Amino acid sequence: SGPDKSAYEVAYTNTSMVKMGVEYTPNYYDVRRFMKRWAYRAGFRYGTYNQTYDGNKIGEYAVTLGVGVPVKF
Repeated sequence: SGPDKSAYEVAYTNTSMVKMGVEYTPNYYDVRRFMKRWAYRAGFRYGTYNQTYDGNKIGEYAVTLGVGVPVKF
């Protein structure tokens, strides 16, 4: 319910999403330096949520970061 205790109209709608990401590994085959085999990742996504509230679409976005650690060569 809203601030005046009235109900919001909730409906499902079509969505669209744009996603983009990159991964960087300095040297995957370096057996001497463990840290050079780590993979670094970054990503971004933007779209609309699958529900509308009182006819208003809600934007949805995120920024992601990650690290991949090799456990076996």
